[in-house]
This record gives sequence, C-alpha cells and structure tokens, in this order.
Amino acid sequence: MKRKAEAEFKRQQERDSQIPPVPNVAASPDGALDDKSIAMSMLSQALRMQSEAEGMIKEAARMKKEAQRMYPGVIPAASKSETMAQPQPVKSTRGRPRKVVAENAVD
Repeated sequence: MKRKAEAEFKRQQERDSQIPPVPNVAASPDGALDDKSIAMSMLSQALRMQSEAEGMIKEAARMKKEAQRMYPGVIPAASKSETMAQPQPVKSTRGRPRKVVAENAVD
C-alpha cells in the first residue's frame, strides 16, 4: 500500500516538473523593462507557484490518510500558538534609568 502511494507521488512529481520554467525577461535596447514583459514574468511565476502549492497540498492529504491508516487513534498535535508560553509583561519605563543629580552639585 505504501509503495503504491510512493509510486503515485513520484509520478505526480514528474508530471509537475514538466511545467515550463519561467522565461528570462529580456530588456529593451535602452536597458529598461516594459510593463508587458514584467507582467508576463509575474504571471508565469504565479502559475508555477500555484501548481507547486497544489502538489504540496495533495501530498499533505496523502500523508494524513497514511497516518490515519497506520494508527487510527492519532490526532493532530496542538498548534504552536497554544503550546507557546504567554509573554511576560513589559515594564512601562524604557531605556536607561535617569541620572541621579545631587541638590548641591556644581555644574
């Protein structure tokens, strides 16, 4: 069962790796990039990131199912925000304490 899931994951990774790479953005002869080339580059990067994220979500779901099959009573761990200690209150004064000046001091 595990080997079948791993083989399917590898096939999916190979399919995802066939996504065309982000093309190099070519500057015009005067050295400036135009809005169209920047927008095309951003769009292709966004599409690549989206497909990678979808693949990661699918892999996470597969791992959750496998964990449930491995040990049905397993529950997700508490979130980090619940397990972190509460911050200590901060003093109202900040910085270095004021210099003590004697009343009879000569300037």
